[in-house]
Amino acid sequence: MDQLMKLAGDAGLSEEQGKTATGGIMSMVKQNLDSGSYQKIVQQVPEVEGLVKDSDKEATGGGGGLMGQAMGMMGGSLGGAGQAGSIASLLTLMQSKGIGAEQMNAFMPQLAAFIKSKCGVDIGSQLGVSADGAAAPAPAAGGFDASKLGGMMGGMFGK
Repeated sequence: MDQLMKLAGDAGLSEEQGKTATGGIMSMVKQNLDSGSYQKIVQQVPEVEGLVKDSDKEATGGGGGLMGQAMGMMGGSLGGAGQAGSIASLLTLMQSKGIGAEQMNAFMPQLAAFIKSKCGVDIGSQLGVSADGAAAPAPAAGGFDASKLGGMMGGMFGK
């Protein structure tokens, strides 16, 4: 957890914001990874699973709050297959914690590089980011593409 929170701090996030951002990002990534790849992450970075569970619970209001109902109307939730609902849920959660677009844009490549170095799993392609600063390849058909996530946050919340 210490390494993840150092990365979060380097991106300008508090420890609480770092936990929220990590959990939210990894929750969306989990939906689009094969179970074997996600299990590699959990084996090498076990704290991710707890952060994902906390994020899912918080984003849906404990499973049945207004956010959960809204996500159902949008066709998805953090635990479901609806990409639009997942993105909306993540954006709402980040905004509620005071996490801005610049912070997310700084944190996502760091998180992707950390996960790849620890587990060999490339989540950067899922997020549209690269650890070396180059543009990441487009995700596979049907994969999650959050490459515009920071811009969406800025547009929705003016940060």
